[in-house]
Amino acid sequence: MNLIQLLSNPVKMRTLQFLLVSGEATTKQIAEALPDIPVPTLYRHVNQLIDAGVLEIREERKVRGSSERLLGVNSSKFEESGNISDMAYQFLIMIYNQFYQYDQKPDRDPVRDKLALGTMVLNLTDEEMDSLLAELGPVMEKYIKLSMDADRAGDPGRKRRNYSTIISPTEDM
Repeated sequence: MNLIQLLSNPVKMRTLQFLLVSGEATTKQIAEALPDIPVPTLYRHVNQLIDAGVLEIREERKVRGSSERLLGVNSSKFEESGNISDMAYQFLIMIYNQFYQYDQKPDRDPVRDKLALGTMVLNLTDEEMDSLLAELGPVMEKYIKLSMDADRAGDPGRKRRNYSTIISPTEDM
């Protein structure tokens, strides 16, 4: 199975997105962050991503008699795949499918649900872009931790939301 086929699965894509943002995590931490995915299903998909070389085991440790693996994204796997446009297409199709499913709901309310779409062109040096990403990291980490906080998981005011970011070069107009 090639990388594009592998990542066209929403469970695998969400797992990968979580690890791209958090850097490293155990499967248990991923399961806590993605509580709507049954644990056996998540473990199966994580193992497939490891077998395909998309995820790598960065550390293995014994916890209460069982083995716990610290996982991270194997970025070299993406460099090998070469076809960035196909990966972007799969990513955009996944997002489109989420919007399509949302649009089919009879009670949809984009204002209530805080639906947002937007794009902007930033004219920055590489150093300024690196600075922007470095500043965004801690902000995103704060809200990822809030999302993962098991004590807040049952809070009726919480809603699951997709937050997708695409950074790409643009051609000068």
